[in-house]
Amino acid sequence: VVFVHGLTGDSFSTWTTPPNGSGDKVCWPETLLPVTIPNARAILFGYAADVLRFWDPSSDNSVYQHGKSLLRYLADMRDDTKTDPERKILWVAHSLGGLVLEEAFLISENSAEPYLNAISKATYGIAFLATPHIGTDKAAWTDFATKFLRLEHFNNYNHALLETLSPGSKNLAKIEDQFLTAWRRRSKKPEDTFHLLNFHEEYPVTSIGKIVEDHSATIPGVLSQSIPGNHITIAQFESLLNPGYKLVSGALSRWYREVEGEAREREKSRRAARLFSRWNNSGESYGTLSSNHGK
Repeated sequence: VVFVHGLTGDSFSTWTTPPNGSGDKVCWPETLLPVTIPNARAILFGYAADVLRFWDPSSDNSVYQHGKSLLRYLADMRDDTKTDPERKILWVAHSLGGLVLEEAFLISENSAEPYLNAISKATYGIAFLATPHIGTDKAAWTDFATKFLRLEHFNNYNHALLETLSPGSKNLAKIEDQFLTAWRRRSKKPEDTFHLLNFHEEYPVTSIGKIVEDHSATIPGVLSQSIPGNHITIAQFESLLNPGYKLVSGALSRWYREVEGEAREREKSRRAARLFSRWNNSGESYGTLSSNHGK
């Protein structure tokens, strides 16, 4: 299970609750998920993103660069640990981290390198937490960017700054469009399909509002559910009983069971093929010996 944070956090804090009365913090991928899915391997990917340069496709700190880094990090890790290429990948992405994930998927899908291409092929399910699926709606992007800058404490932002982000938003919309095209194409073949699930924030951020409005956090034809939290706390769960955790872990558990079932069926087929091969080879040898004996 690969976790990709957005621009408002890092590989640890995004998924970690603030200290409680006892000073304890809970990073749910590390503490809760192993209880729910004991055999899953949790990977928390981190990257240092510049809020403004992230939107610029020509920047070395752009969504493309982060997507490429994510892909290579995961592909190299699976290669180094001799992970079965058929071992499926589940993703959890928060906010704009969903677009980093989508970019990584697209680079993988179009790669001629087998070990990079294997990542998109192994993708089985993606859970988006408050990821903006806005497309080419300029007004929606402007609304999102305005709130996002306020969330990031860019209190002196102005119209000129929003205009600077506008070309970048077109690039992000292009990524989204290409990703959904790939998803729909893959969905035509049951053996190639992968699952998507959207979660949107139920509560507003104080004095700002919902960072990603409900309609912007949805994809037509994809189930969308609300989590009782704002744009930040939607990714933070303190216990197994947290309603948001139940929703997200429930989806991951369902996908995991499906993956396990498919893996068992593949292993049965492989065993049957090996048995048939041994039987067939034994029969051919026996036939050859009988023929020679007859002569």
